[in-house]
This record gives sequence, structure tokens and C-alpha cells, in this order.
Amino acid sequence: MTACDQRSVRSLISAGCRILGVPLSGEALSLFEQYGEFLAKWNRRLNLTSLHAKKDLAVLHFLDSLLVLKTLPLNAQSLLDVGSGAGFPGMVLKIAQPHLNVFLLDPNPRKMVFLKRLSSHLGLAGVYFLPTPIQELPLESFSRAFHAVVSRALSLREEQMRKIQKLLSCNGLFISMRGPGSFGDALNSPHFKLASYWAGYLPLLPVYRRVLGYTAAHERRHELHDAIS
Repeated sequence: MTACDQRSVRSLISAGCRILGVPLSGEALSLFEQYGEFLAKWNRRLNLTSLHAKKDLAVLHFLDSLLVLKTLPLNAQSLLDVGSGAGFPGMVLKIAQPHLNVFLLDPNPRKMVFLKRLSSHLGLAGVYFLPTPIQELPLESFSRAFHAVVSRALSLREEQMRKIQKLLSCNGLFISMRGPGSFGDALNSPHFKLASYWAGYLPLLPVYRRVLGYTAAHERRHELHDAIS
């Protein structure tokens, strides 16, 4: 076992953020440490993650989630995390950016219970829970509601992509997190165009990741056509 393997989740995240150039407050680091401990306890009965080693948890969940900050618009106030699972990346982004209103969407009731308990345990405000598939999210409540929608390692169907297009605010960003796979514009949807791109290795582990940001394509033209017709 190396010295890196014996370090705390907090120190691993702190070291990784310095490498990534992502600033974090001491309070955020403390909350991440509590998050890791809380997840470890709940994971014994809910199997929320297959990662157990502190280094894997810190790098492959927390630091990986923080990569979203490489493309997240600076003025973003609301974010929807599609398929939040154990809170990655949505809950992590809330801790890193306390001003964000974060909506965690996951149809799994057991995971939703965990997310609610975690939010309460960490004393977070501005976190909202949506226990539903994205295709059932009501547009009358959430049309153009989000400055950013993020999906981490989740394969979305075309009907779901059309829904995301309608959920994004004007100039909003859909952020897709991907592994090595194919390069370039990896999102095969006519509803979006690539607007931002980050690629590189995670700190402390040789894992290659890409974070791609998309804006809705031809949105004005579609809305004008609808208004005329």
C-alpha cells in the first residue's frame, strides 16, 4: 500500500483540486469528508457504489464530479443532475458551488432516500429532489428552468435529449461526462451543438476523462417556426 492510499478523502481531494486548478474552501473539503463517511455507512446496505478504497472514492467520484466546473457557466444558478445516483456529480457541485440551486433527478426510491438524508446530514440548502424519470418531468413546472443539465456516464435516448433541450434556459448548457471512447463531438443528437470541451487525465490515477458542453442547436429557428405555424 502506497502513502497515497493511506491518505484521507479530504487530503486526496485537496491535492487533486490543486492539480486541476479547481479552488475549494476548507468548509467544502470538510463536507466532502463527511460525505465520504456517510456514503460508506449507507453503502453497506444500499450498494450505492462499487468503490470502497478512499483513493478510488476521492478520485473516481469526487474529483471526477468536480471536472464539471471546467465547463459550467460562471453565471449558472440552477443545475439539473440527470441520474444522480449517490449524488455524483450534483451533490458534489452543490458543495463546491453553494450558490447553485441543484435538482437531483433519479427514479430509484432507495437512492432518493439516501440523497435526502445526505443533504440533511450535511446541512445543505437549495437542494431539490425529483424522484422521476426525466421523460416524466412536467414541462409546465420546469420548461427553460435550468442554466445547466448534467449527465455522468448515462446513455440518454433521443426522446430524453429532446426533453433536456426544453428544460434548458436560453444559452443553457447540457454537460456530458465521458470516458476515453470516441473523440470529438460524442453526442449524436441533432438537437445540440458542441460549445465547450475539456479532456485530460484525472489527478492521482491514470484515468482519461472528457467533459463536453452543448447548447441547443437552432433553438431560435424552431421557436420562430412554431410561432408562425
